[in-house]
Amino acid sequence: MAPGITEEASIVFRNESELLGQVEDPEKYYIEEIMPRKLRLNLQYLKNYSLWKDLLLIFRTFGKVFS
Repeated sequence: MAPGITEEASIVFRNESELLGQVEDPEKYYIEEIMPRKLRLNLQYLKNYSLWKDLLLIFRTFGKVFS
């Protein structure tokens, strides 16, 4: 899959702006909470990527977008 099309972190944090809008210091929350989780998800993807998982990820993304 080409970088930037979709990723697990995009699905998990599809409501990122809502999360950031609920905290007193959005920048700090992003750096301390969201970014580390996104990085873990991306590293997990890199360690276990496959065409099958990429296809599932695309379908999951479409499912979230159109639900």
